[in-house]
Amino acid sequence: MKQLTTVLFLILSVALFGQFNGGTYNNILNLGDMSSLEVVPGTKMDKAEKMADDLVGNLFGSMGVNTKTNENPIVKISAWMPNDGHVWRFYKVNDGEYVIFNDTYKLALGVEGAKKDDKAKIIPMAYKENDPNQIFVLERDTLTYRYGSFWKNKNSGLVVEIDPKSKELFQTQKVEGNKNQVWAICYRRKLMNKETGGFLAPQRSTALFAGAPIEFTPDAKSIYTNWDMVSLPGSTGWYYMMNVMSKKFMVMEKDENGRAKVGSPIVQGPYNRDKVMLFGLNSTNDEEYPYFLLPNPSENTFMTGSGNNFTGAPVDSTNAGQHWKLVNGTFSLF
Repeated sequence: MKQLTTVLFLILSVALFGQFNGGTYNNILNLGDMSSLEVVPGTKMDKAEKMADDLVGNLFGSMGVNTKTNENPIVKISAWMPNDGHVWRFYKVNDGEYVIFNDTYKLALGVEGAKKDDKAKIIPMAYKENDPNQIFVLERDTLTYRYGSFWKNKNSGLVVEIDPKSKELFQTQKVEGNKNQVWAICYRRKLMNKETGGFLAPQRSTALFAGAPIEFTPDAKSIYTNWDMVSLPGSTGWYYMMNVMSKKFMVMEKDENGRAKVGSPIVQGPYNRDKVMLFGLNSTNDEEYPYFLLPNPSENTFMTGSGNNFTGAPVDSTNAGQHWKLVNGTFSLF
């Protein structure tokens, strides 16, 4: 496995964070058991078909894999798969307010019967414009899980939570620190480097531990190459890079000014406000490998000289080691 030899840079000349304007994401992660939000489409079945579907669904459900067809569409959390049921669009209605919509099945999240009752179910339903029952206020968890947000229904004032047993959703009173109520909005991707042809992953021998260096691997099928690019709550264009397997983040040390430290290795670690954890993407004008990877905050440009050690260097768009592309993530039970 080759170690990371690429550029990370950022020049701060404009406001740091833009407001979150929504977008389409292929992994909405609940922090309760780190499973993903999915809509399961409805299909009419006769009695025998439904019995068979229930039997197979319960069998695979015990292993964490959702296979049930279901006669009526539902939303639940399940093991992530690269399918349309896991793709969600956040449609901005007003500042901080969004419709959470599945484009493929043309269904929006809302409370069953527009109820304001505690424990009322969250279900997929036909979109209705300006319906407060289908509008959610996203509130960042400012205490424990700062990379996630609570979803407060505008009509009821209650937040979305998962039932750990049924894996279905309901609304209830907001409780700080309850990770079953906290959601991370992600792109699940792999990061491929043009120069090496390799994929970013934590060092294989220490991949589950904090402090594991981030390296290259040529193994595109490795589960460790999958990353959840967690959108910074309330902002657009900056991401926490969380490894799917270890559930730890890409981090860098800060210097005395709170900026990304020259010479700091890129390693993985738990959420830590004292580290540089946010990364962004900028255009390389390269059609196949279109991105530079940027650490924030920084007033410098960074380039690895050898291993994971960084030295300041000018950005060079002709340097293939600085060019990245995003590759779709692969199936994972994690």
